[in-house]
Amino acid sequence: MDINYEEFRKKHGYVLNPAKSFELSKDLPSIKRKHVKSRKRTSKALREIDEKSSWSWYDEVKKRRESIMDKPMTFYRGNEKTGTQVFEEADMLAKALMAKGITKGDSIMACMSNVPEVLTLMLAANKCGAIVNFMGADFDKEFIKQIFSKNSKKVFIGTDDKFEKIASVVDEANFDNIILVSLADSLENGVDPYYEYDKDFYTFENKVPKFKSQNDKIVTLSQFSSYGKEFTGKFPEVGIDDGFTITYTSGSTKIGWPKEILHSSRPYISIARFHDPDLSRMPAMRNMRGLAHIPTHSNTNLVSSISDTLCQKCTVAFEPIYDKDFFRYSLAINEPGFVPATRSFLINTFKKFKNDPKLAGKDLSYILNIVSVGEDTSANEIKYIDSKLKELNSGCSLIPRPIGPITLSVGGGNCEHGGLFFTLFKSTRDKLLRKETGMVPFQLADIAVLREDGTECGYNEYGKLVANSFCTMKGYVDNPEANKAFHVTDAYGRVWGNCDVWAYINNNGNVVMKGRYSNVVPLKDGTV
Repeated sequence: MDINYEEFRKKHGYVLNPAKSFELSKDLPSIKRKHVKSRKRTSKALREIDEKSSWSWYDEVKKRRESIMDKPMTFYRGNEKTGTQVFEEADMLAKALMAKGITKGDSIMACMSNVPEVLTLMLAANKCGAIVNFMGADFDKEFIKQIFSKNSKKVFIGTDDKFEKIASVVDEANFDNIILVSLADSLENGVDPYYEYDKDFYTFENKVPKFKSQNDKIVTLSQFSSYGKEFTGKFPEVGIDDGFTITYTSGSTKIGWPKEILHSSRPYISIARFHDPDLSRMPAMRNMRGLAHIPTHSNTNLVSSISDTLCQKCTVAFEPIYDKDFFRYSLAINEPGFVPATRSFLINTFKKFKNDPKLAGKDLSYILNIVSVGEDTSANEIKYIDSKLKELNSGCSLIPRPIGPITLSVGGGNCEHGGLFFTLFKSTRDKLLRKETGMVPFQLADIAVLREDGTECGYNEYGKLVANSFCTMKGYVDNPEANKAFHVTDAYGRVWGNCDVWAYINNNGNVVMKGRYSNVVPLKDGTV
């Protein structure tokens, strides 16, 4: 990393990703604070995370699920694994990683579709104190070479569909160990029970033997895990602020060269805690499946689809096919109760779901909560999706009757800020109050709207939305310019993370976001 956080703390009195972020604006002006009644419950939870839960993500997940280890933890095209099975596999992989020389702080390169082995890797690496660098196969090849050049060459792990695209670059990097996982590995008896849905998009054949015949360094995950039998040493102590994942921004000024983001275990543990019913005031997610289909190099997938689902004692349904024309079949295959997806995937699905002969007689009665992520969703689009969800009986298998009005949840924020930290159900409040109410920030985030000079905007005045919380990233990797642009110091000396969003605070104290900060239209008279 290129930020000296100790110096940053001394200079500013605050560093992003702290345990006590809410002390930031304690005695400083903020019109937002006028609308926050109490933070006692929040502050207590913050203290408890450091006092009682300052451990690894591995330990947090294991602690939360210790009473339900016999229940399904993963779901993959009809095949389930219990918590006991998942942790046994993760522990063996962790031993193998240590046996092969992985030490605390080492990076493990991963290029994987959403398969259960993603979770196995996350748990195992975190137990070792290693950092998983989840990169994309569609990144520019020169960028992938650059990523490889500055990371450990001890281990590369990939799924066969992704490896196919970057095999030559991986070979050139000369990794000590190359682990390949087939998309067919976690199918029951290796057979795809949803062939009729899948055949036009992906054929689940095991391609690993073909690649092994071309490169004698390649091993299967089970072969690599067997090295764990040789390990007799001790695992390192891994804390909440040790590095855990590197993910990538969804947008970039240079196509194929997204920014690398480093996260510790803290965002994953903290956001899971704040989604607990006593703090979020949302119903508990009981016996539900959360769909993980967003690319693994997106932190939204790791924190919201995988980590939060697990920490709420639910099952993660892993979906390796990421295609908006396949998404409707993914919903039918996985029957998830919780679904994070982009607006384009949702609209495309609801246009075609009911008239698709392959889905005849099916509805979405199992879906209780859909979250629109990653793209702007207009009021008309929300209305359309809501109407289609209601038409398809969303939620009626979980509650006595379809939800009314159907609520499309809208998540604000970005990968830099650790996932989705704004409260949900915007459309419900808009309909009930018959006006644009905006969104209330989840109490784990502190936010403000600033003018160019760093002073706070007044009510209904457009400005730059900034935020901070203990879920915020540790920083961009080897990118001092991006780190400098991200850290915003306001006129009162407070340091924030730039959301790159136009917004204003309305008279209710709620935040209304109006699009990317870079998206402006200058008028002839000079106004914007």
